[in-house]
Amino acid sequence: MAIDTSKVIGNCIQEVRYSEVNNRNGPFYFDGFDVVDCGVWFRMDNGHVWSFRWTDDEIFELVAGAKEHAEILEDDKVKTWDASAQWTRYRDQPVQAVRISFFDEAAGLVERCVIAFEDGSEVSLVITEGLGPNEVRPVSSAYAMGGSLYVIYDQRLLEDIDANRRDEDAE
Repeated sequence: MAIDTSKVIGNCIQEVRYSEVNNRNGPFYFDGFDVVDCGVWFRMDNGHVWSFRWTDDEIFELVAGAKEHAEILEDDKVKTWDASAQWTRYRDQPVQAVRISFFDEAAGLVERCVIAFEDGSEVSLVITEGLGPNEVRPVSSAYAMGGSLYVIYDQRLLEDIDANRRDEDAE
């Protein structure tokens, strides 16, 4: 089930959880961004729960509900933890907008979800293989996980990815 952005906009994020499968010991936190391979789960102050996570369809999707990972992944294979401390700056900021862009909208292949807050700050949730200019497309899956989910606080980190994408589109 896709997220209902009307239950996100105007509300504050109260809890954030990260899930990881392949690199269970980290590192997960870097300067300006976090990275996980399974998903990010949010609980809003109105009780609404949604996530950007790997699903049983074997793609990253924006979904409603409290499920923290796909059923195809066994519970003991997934490490999930409270990452709310990483989001302290945004905790009391109402969400002003949720902007979603797709690699392929018809197929439901989400490329990016930007959470914009009333104070003007933004966090981008980006599916990519890496932050380098030649690594901006997800990889085919078959249970092997396709790319990683980057939680980008410093929006300047996206400049290389966006510039490369504009160059590709111009060709």
